[in-house]
Amino acid sequence: MTKQELRHDSFVEGTAKATAFLQQNFMAVLVGIAAIAVVVLGTIWWSQTQERTAIQASQLMFRATSQYGGAQYSEALLTLDDLKSRFGGTDEGRDAYYLSGASHLALGESDPALADFEEYLSKRPHGLYANAAELGAALALESRGDLPGAVARLAELRASLPPDDALFAQVCQAEARVRQAQSDIEGAIAALQPLTQSDDFSQSLDAKNRIQALEALR
Repeated sequence: MTKQELRHDSFVEGTAKATAFLQQNFMAVLVGIAAIAVVVLGTIWWSQTQERTAIQASQLMFRATSQYGGAQYSEALLTLDDLKSRFGGTDEGRDAYYLSGASHLALGESDPALADFEEYLSKRPHGLYANAAELGAALALESRGDLPGAVARLAELRASLPPDDALFAQVCQAEARVRQAQSDIEGAIAALQPLTQSDDFSQSLDAKNRIQALEALR
């Protein structure tokens, strides 16, 4: 036989074997193909579902943020409750607890504010709003009349923040205010002292004036 005939016989033989295999294992092959199709379709469906979830969660967070920024705190809370119930497993769903706490605090509702801040910190202890949530929790404690608890959180937060942090001045001022309410004049002065070195002239001047007023109360 020629080489061409040999190649032709090998092709025919291989085709015959493949045909026989398919005939004998048709159902197994069919099930395998169906399983692959299910996996592929499931992956596509999951990806599309995740994308829709992310979009809807972002839309709700944007609406709540806009409502909060417009001082529509009650409306923001309704939107945030919807976000938490529907998309609680997303980043937006977890961040909703921080904004919910801030909304309650703005409404003077210290107990639910504290609960939301604590929930946020339990879910995202190193999240974007962790320091702000700590400050919010301290302010909620102050509002409840728990001055020792508020001072403890504020002092710990102040010690953890660099002086150039956006929240640093607020924390120092809040701690000084609470310590003054406790008649801890020396502690209030110590809390304000770092602000006298601020590059912000008005902030530095305000801290010096407050310290001077506190010194008069000694």
